[in-house]
Amino acid sequence: PPLASRGVDSLTWRGASTDEFYISSAYGNITQECVGGNDLLFERIRCWPGPERVRLLLWKIDANALLTNDIRRARHMTTDVSCMRCGDDVESVDPVFRTCAISRAIWYLLLPGSKHWDFFCMDTKHWLLSNLNDKALFAGREWCLIFAVTLDILWQYRNRVTFQGSSSQP
Repeated sequence: PPLASRGVDSLTWRGASTDEFYISSAYGNITQECVGGNDLLFERIRCWPGPERVRLLLWKIDANALLTNDIRRARHMTTDVSCMRCGDDVESVDPVFRTCAISRAIWYLLLPGSKHWDFFCMDTKHWLLSNLNDKALFAGREWCLIFAVTLDILWQYRNRVTFQGSSSQP
């Protein structure tokens, strides 16, 4: 029970600066909690101006939720973790999109030489954020669009090779 010495008991809401409850402040707290606070990469992916299919791929890359052979083995869906495209030891997100010989060759063709070092040396989250924030024009399009669509092409190619035995290049 409330203590009489503290005065009249009242309800307050800590979700807003005024201590008053509003639906909008409750919604803001719930959605902020769901997206992990002010996650810049999440926001950049959410606002990315391209196709929804590619946006979903970006979210899965960020969450490390793509069914690469490494994850498929952990789920007992395969026994082979190697990359079917180049034969590397373990196929995970980074090799599929960046370090596999085929992926690397595509990025070398697209990127100016001055960007190679940064592009291949960043950790995955910074790599995604940096490229999705890049509005520089490339062949008349913003780099963030070219980058994400290239990721989608690489993922589709990987799936054709892995599941259909395709040998055509992307």
